[in-house]
Amino acid sequence: MEFYKNALRLNQAVVEWLMRDFGTRRNPRSVNQVIKDISESDQKIIDNIFSKYGCSSKREFVSEFPEWYVERKRTRLLDLCDDLIENIVNANKIFPSKKYLHEEYGIRREFQWMAVCNCEDIKQILQGITRDFHIDINKIQPIIDKTGIELELLKSWRHSDNKQRRNIERELEKGE
Repeated sequence: MEFYKNALRLNQAVVEWLMRDFGTRRNPRSVNQVIKDISESDQKIIDNIFSKYGCSSKREFVSEFPEWYVERKRTRLLDLCDDLIENIVNANKIFPSKKYLHEEYGIRREFQWMAVCNCEDIKQILQGITRDFHIDINKIQPIIDKTGIELELLKSWRHSDNKQRRNIERELEKGE
């Protein structure tokens, strides 16, 4: 079940990274939080400049990217992580019986295949985010590595299932 444990670790790493908005958004802060011990006269000058342009100096530093776009990418990535875990759990719920060997292995394999596709989609989204938000690839390399590990684990699981299915088929042939 290492594929399941790794999927949970991958999900946690993605969630923690998304909580920081890909490292692109600075939390709204006032001038006083950024510039310590600002004089009253300088504060008035800054307040006048902000009011001239219809802004508040209490929220000077905000996102460099549109909130809707950050939210869209965040939601897509979280949905893919949820789908990955859901597909793993659904595949693992199916215990193929000898009577319905091909049908049940087929359904199980379909869930495994969807989990593999989820990993590939996660990699694509991550690559798009690094490109769109100009993020240093090294900052998300641990997540990309976990995704690669998950892909290998899922493929190994699927390969193991194929081997089990062939063994059961041989047993059934001998029994006939």
